[in-house]
This record gives sequence, structure tokens and C-alpha cells, in this order.
Amino acid sequence: MAGLQNPETVIRGTCDGQPASATITRTADGRNGRIVLRVRRLTRQFPRSFLNGAVIINTVHSLGLACDGRRLQLHGTAIRPNPAGEIRLETQDIVLDIRTGALSIGSLMTLSPAETRAEFTN
Repeated sequence: MAGLQNPETVIRGTCDGQPASATITRTADGRNGRIVLRVRRLTRQFPRSFLNGAVIINTVHSLGLACDGRRLQLHGTAIRPNPAGEIRLETQDIVLDIRTGALSIGSLMTLSPAETRAEFTN
């Protein structure tokens, strides 16, 4: 997992011996944020709404990159306050099918404040 502190961060790895990466450009100084997955000769930009935009704005989050030879997965986790000021945890996945180039965006999962507290106390 890699937390983001710089305006642009690249998470690098390999997939079946081929370079793979996720490049995250945060929204700042008039720049639009973006998230780009690369593996082999595929490059796909995906919606900035991933994790409700937490990846491209200044929010506490982490990202992990994984590959099984057929798919490249970006797993994201963000910590955000709800309107009452309580902390909640959000997770979401994006999967790039290496054979077809198709992106699949998983459902956003939001834990309640009580579930979030339980995650951090276990």
C-alpha cells in the first residue's frame, strides 16, 4: 500500500514479468486529478470518482496494486468523516482485464463509524 503525499505518485510493480503501474495525479494548482493504470502495452485512465474522489484530493488513503497474470487490480481505502464528524472507512477496487483492455469498477463499500472503529481496534 502506498499513501499519497506528492502531487503525482507512481506505484510500480510487475505482472508476469512485465512492468505495471498506477499513476495518480492529485488535484492541485489548477490541475485536474487523474488515475492511470498501465500494464504491458495497455494504458487506461479511469474515473476520478474512484473512492468518491478521495485519491485525487487531499484525503487520508492508501492504494495497492496486484496482478494475477490476467487482471491488474488497484485496491483503494480512504478514511473520511461523515456529516456528524465521525470517521468512516471506504474501500473500492478497479480491475483492468489485460486481454480485453476492459475496466471494471467495483462498488464503493462504506463502513459505518462503529464498523470502522472495529476495524482499527482488531
